[in-house]
Amino acid sequence: MGVWAKSLTHDEIWDAVEHHRTVALTGDRIQLKFSLNGHPMSAVCPVKNDREITVSVVGSDHINSVDVLHNNTVIHREFPIPKKTTSSSVKLFLELGWG
Repeated sequence: MGVWAKSLTHDEIWDAVEHHRTVALTGDRIQLKFSLNGHPMSAVCPVKNDREITVSVVGSDHINSVDVLHNNTVIHREFPIPKKTTSSSVKLFLELGWG
């Protein structure tokens, strides 16, 4: 479980839980923040025809995809481009035979 809190104090964490700024994630540690028209998750937003969803996702490993759902239906799927890694030298011992 993750919370979107202003700080890691007891009061701020419980404020985030009370205002439903929480996410459920599985697997590796992931930092997730999103907003709709500049309003953070769980905020009450005024009705507008144009909507802008802002998403920030940081993972401790490669992220395959990020899905945006509306009424439990995927309305957008993003495939982030993995960061390039620097090359390095390695020693490789390879043994072959008829075993």
